[in-house]
Amino acid sequence: MRTPLPANISKALKRAPRLSATEERDLIFKFHCGDRWARERLILSQLRFVISIARRYRRHGCPLSDLIQEGTVGLLEAVKRFNPDRGTRLSTFAMWWIRAAMQEYVLRSGSVVRMATTPKAGTAPDPEMVLATKQERLTLVRLLRAAIPGMTRRERHILRRRFLGEKRASRNKIGKELGLSKERVRQLEMRALDKLRTIASVAQPAE
Repeated sequence: MRTPLPANISKALKRAPRLSATEERDLIFKFHCGDRWARERLILSQLRFVISIARRYRRHGCPLSDLIQEGTVGLLEAVKRFNPDRGTRLSTFAMWWIRAAMQEYVLRSGSVVRMATTPKAGTAPDPEMVLATKQERLTLVRLLRAAIPGMTRRERHILRRRFLGEKRASRNKIGKELGLSKERVRQLEMRALDKLRTIASVAQPAE
């Protein structure tokens, strides 16, 4: 059963436009010229996408409204950086920024719950969540392989330990493995994710 959306988000969703590629491009141009209305339209146009990603992260036990809020922060950062001349749609480019923002929130909240690998006694893991997790991991593996030539050994190690294993390693633990500080691991992780986002924006077809 799906978690109901908060009233304010449901209300905003009713105003969410479905933009064509041309409309999206025009709004991006206006946004970079300082048009706040254009920014609101762009954010609203991706609200359904943010919500769909947020529902996947509900398995970590975080409030849906908080996940949507954090995802919107990531989306806004993507809007600032998005270049429609690359031939991709905003949702394709923004996906990594939205997920990264939600992942950071989950880690900060300390609510990471591995439902797919450690279900409560007497219950089975949600098949849809397990499938989503596997699909995300396969996508990341594919993109990681494409990005490997441009990554350092440390960056590859950090991404594998953080995202590709059954059990996600903490930055502290990875830091001890590599002889680095937790902050340095975070910096390398963000740099590696930026490289993956670049690969994703080029490799994935426009919607």
